[in-house]
Amino acid sequence: MEADKNKYIENILKKAMKSSKIECPSPNFTDSVMSKVEALEGQKINYKPLISNKSWVALSVLVLLIMSILLFRESDSQSAYLEALFQYIQMDLSFINFNLNFNIPEIFMYGILLFGLLIGIQIVLIKYFYVKRNNILNL
Repeated sequence: MEADKNKYIENILKKAMKSSKIECPSPNFTDSVMSKVEALEGQKINYKPLISNKSWVALSVLVLLIMSILLFRESDSQSAYLEALFQYIQMDLSFINFNLNFNIPEIFMYGILLFGLLIGIQIVLIKYFYVKRNNILNL
């Protein structure tokens, strides 16, 4: 049954291939394509980053705030630094409970800080690489 189906499909395909003509591009196909490519070369490419500068600043401030909270927290009361910070800002946040029931080991905090630092360095180096590559390609 399967072999009969395959033979039937093969016969239909052979008939279709015999009835179709070989298509060739027009004689000036290469010239028309190259003229379009040359027209595109003259256009200036505008670089627009995926993440705007304002977003990078906001993200950096957020990361620095979290890092400073982790680094400068008091060991007696984990929430004392946050409470002092919000008193300085003069916000009434009495409805938020800052009693955290876990301690973050120092080695873990150092690891997170080092990880963030290395990510920042990597971003700068990758950006430098792509800018340099784009300058070479645009010459």
